[in-house]
Amino acid sequence: MKNIDDMRVSQARLYPTDSLPHMDIIRLNAKSLKEAFAFESVNTDPFGLSIIFQNGSVKVDHSVAQVMSVVFEPRKITIGVRGVSKVADKVCDGIHKLLRSFDTRTEKQEYQPLVKVEDTSCVCTLAIDFDELIASSFAKYMQGEVAAKLRTVFSVPKSIAFKNLTFEVRYEATDTRLEEHEITLANKSIVIEPRASTPLQERRFFVSSPTDSETHLSILRGLEAAIKSGRQKRVD
Repeated sequence: MKNIDDMRVSQARLYPTDSLPHMDIIRLNAKSLKEAFAFESVNTDPFGLSIIFQNGSVKVDHSVAQVMSVVFEPRKITIGVRGVSKVADKVCDGIHKLLRSFDTRTEKQEYQPLVKVEDTSCVCTLAIDFDELIASSFAKYMQGEVAAKLRTVFSVPKSIAFKNLTFEVRYEATDTRLEEHEITLANKSIVIEPRASTPLQERRFFVSSPTDSETHLSILRGLEAAIKSGRQKRVD
């Protein structure tokens, strides 16, 4: 794996009801939040159920990372960054600190989320060919018999290409607090596909997974190792 580019991480944290300051309090202090992360814009949905900050930045390890968005909802904070998971974690720490500064309640909150969900995506070069991800017999069938059956009186199929591979991940909660707080876990996807507008032989891929950035890269390294092992077994 090399030439990792456009790493993006989304983190969603769900909190107990009434744990976060009321939305009106956040709205009144939007200027402080905007200035803290140099956001370019702040918007509120028509029903007042979410406040959206966009195009900001945060300093991490002597460099500046882009904060694409922060969305506040009554019991949820969603953070999107261009970078690794620790960038989003730092943004969250900064948000919690600001919330404490203008939380008017007598008893200060710690803002401990009940659940934290992450998604990571990136573009990278992998030491595999995309067609190695499917059975060779299936690929030959599609490019042979199926291609022949797709001929018409006015055209012939120029090519049949495998465009993307998606796995659906379904979760079952193991923390009883989630059911008690009426939190359900949505299905997620692992996606791998050739980079758009890039020749297949360059082995550039777009990959997304419902994981933190470190785990995401670990999955890709494991994928390369699994394909390499499969090649060796076929040779043996």
